Amino acid sequence: MNANAAAFLPPILGIQKWTTESGIRSIRLHYSAFPARDPATTAGKAWRDTMTRGLAGGVANQIWRKEQEIDFSIREGLPIYKTFNEQRHVASVPLRAVKNIPMIRGWDFGGTPACAITQRIFMPAPHWNVFPSLFVPNDQFMGISRFGTEVINYCNLAFPGQTWLDYADPAGNQRSQTDERKCFDILNGDPNVPLKDGGGFGLSVQTGEVSWQGRFEAMEMALQRSEEDGVNFLQVDPRERFIITAFTGGYRRKKVIGKDIYSDEVDKNEYSHIMNALEYVASRIFQIKKPGPRPRPVADISSSYAT
Repeated sequence: MNANAAAFLPPILGIQKWTTESGIRSIRLHYSAFPARDPATTAGKAWRDTMTRGLAGGVANQIWRKEQEIDFSIREGLPIYKTFNEQRHVASVPLRAVKNIPMIRGWDFGGTPACAITQRIFMPAPHWNVFPSLFVPNDQFMGISRFGTEVINYCNLAFPGQTWLDYADPAGNQRSQTDERKCFDILNGDPNVPLKDGGGFGLSVQTGEVSWQGRFEAMEMALQRSEEDGVNFLQVDPRERFIITAFTGGYRRKKVIGKDIYSDEVDKNEYSHIMNALEYVASRIFQIKKPGPRPRPVADISSSYAT
């Protein structure tokens, strides 16, 4: 059989062939290429059940998915939000902002800042929508002045005429060791004064929840809540793949020893910044009661949304 004839052969189950940009011919072999191991058959399903017996989560086990299903999105560590389900929490179509209801941003600071862009709507059913957001990759650095400029410019273009509520990392209210100005000073500063002269962006940023446990509980409440329209309360725009990947395992607990033992410590990787930003918003939508005075949650101030 010549090469041209082979090109018209139907694809073979479990075998993927391609040529790289450098001209290297590659092949990927999945166990389903062997008829006796094809899970679509009775024998294949029995084989897979036997192989995954004893693994935590069975066929959903991280090691199995990575090594046997060739799923390279799987990362070492335990996902923080195991209740996230891509079918239920990712919108079927790109989301659109609702006019006359404020957008809500969450900010995380540091050398690789992030800004989660969301909106809490109330009609026809309550939902918290997460839109394509902004972050700085871990291999780059950007200060809050430059990042704030990028965020404001993007929001003005993508969401013209919208008003904004902003919640941020409480650490942004602390003075930098190298700069006397706080991140909050820059974001909330006078927009009529140049940044270099002590001005800012004219926002009214408030702090998010200080404790990680409080933020975690708030996000869990958002993930577990369903509405009367049959759609989950939290909806992520399908274009926002970075946050979806963060939810599905990018944002995770550290693996410390053995194959199923994990630390309580969150892995501070490239996904942690945007997820922290999102958690600051969640903590103000769902207030977790802690000792001491606390501001009212966003969910309780819908009357202020009329503009």
